[in-house]
Amino acid sequence: QTLEDPSFSSTAQWWSMLIMSCTALSTSLYCIETEFKLGREPQGVYLDAWAIVDLVFVAFFSVDLTLRFSTCPDRVAFVKSGMNLIDAVSVIPSWVELIIWLASSGTAGGFLDLRVLRTLRLIKIFRVFKFGRYSR
Repeated sequence: QTLEDPSFSSTAQWWSMLIMSCTALSTSLYCIETEFKLGREPQGVYLDAWAIVDLVFVAFFSVDLTLRFSTCPDRVAFVKSGMNLIDAVSVIPSWVELIIWLASSGTAGGFLDLRVLRTLRLIKIFRVFKFGRYSR
């Protein structure tokens, strides 16, 4: 319950505050990154900085999702939950994109068009709806 119910303990309250803060920061940075990328192709250090920050957040949210799934009493209900589906769909495209990028030796995806995956990443914005769960 520590990962799901903020009123369960002080650790649960701390964890929910951390998740809310990371969600707000990640969503804000995602919007800012999109604004900076409009009209030009980012290159070099600029692209690397955004990619590293994004990967850190994706890794953090993936660990959170994995921990919550591994400790939940009813995994079928967990998978059917709308908020958990948003969490999964918001991190999976980033991992798929990274795997494709690594498999193509760091090129832009080779013959694959990654625009669909990038579009799915917009679902990250829906993570903000989780504030209701963590602000009890």
